[in-house]
Amino acid sequence: MAKILAIQGGSANCGKTTLSVGICRALRNKGINVAPFKAVSVLSEKSFGLHNTVAHLCGAAQVPLTDYSNPIVVTKNSDYTADVDIYGRYYTQVKMMNSDTPIFDSLTLGQLQEVKKAIRSSLEYLNQEYDFILCEGASSPLDLMFYEAYDFSNLELVRVTNTPVVLVVRCIDGGNWPALIGTYTNYPEQFKDRIIGFIANEVLNPKGIFEYQLKQLNEKLSIDNLGVIPRVNYFDGVDESQPDVFEEEYKIWGRIAEEFIDVNRLIEKSAQLCFFDQVSEVYYG
Repeated sequence: MAKILAIQGGSANCGKTTLSVGICRALRNKGINVAPFKAVSVLSEKSFGLHNTVAHLCGAAQVPLTDYSNPIVVTKNSDYTADVDIYGRYYTQVKMMNSDTPIFDSLTLGQLQEVKKAIRSSLEYLNQEYDFILCEGASSPLDLMFYEAYDFSNLELVRVTNTPVVLVVRCIDGGNWPALIGTYTNYPEQFKDRIIGFIANEVLNPKGIFEYQLKQLNEKLSIDNLGVIPRVNYFDGVDESQPDVFEEEYKIWGRIAEEFIDVNRLIEKSAQLCFFDQVSEVYYG
């Protein structure tokens, strides 16, 4: 039986994937048999190889890449529609809200049930085979909240399982703290206690004013800071022409996670996976 934890974004492009890669390798270095999980991947072209970020998560975790780690793959078309594959086979099409976000409510009720079934079956399989399931969210967990639509990578996962959530904020750009505060404040009230902390990514100067901002943020949100990743070029000297370049990068991200993220607290704050009955089709209650 596995423990479960979700990495979600305070915004899109905040570094969820690279941090998840690092956490997967750090957990593996501790001898934990970890399975990455991304309920829905959105791709620009069909690929089950290294264009799919789940392949890198599995590489970092040193586990086989299978459909169970990514049961639903959405491949964008040119007309704001996308193809939906379930377990690697074409199933149907959905509309896209933007370049990152499929609108699953455009499916029939029967099609929605098939998507839900594949996601739950995958989690049940990983729960039997692994010690830990690390779930990577997609874009922002609030993208579809105000549309009241199914977001299987973020809030739907939180609704049907007991997974705790870590938010990631990218600090190299302006507006990072408002994005994090806005995400936490507007997170559905019935799930807000699942947010166990946040990780500040790509911090230019972790000292001085940042420390003051961090103190103020901790007081305002009452959630723990679980890591601060300085913005540094960690990959000097990596020869990208070598066939094992990805493994070298997984090792580096693992060392980054071990040095700058409190991995032991992530393990401590994770939860033993359990499922809640889907008592309603209403998403946010």
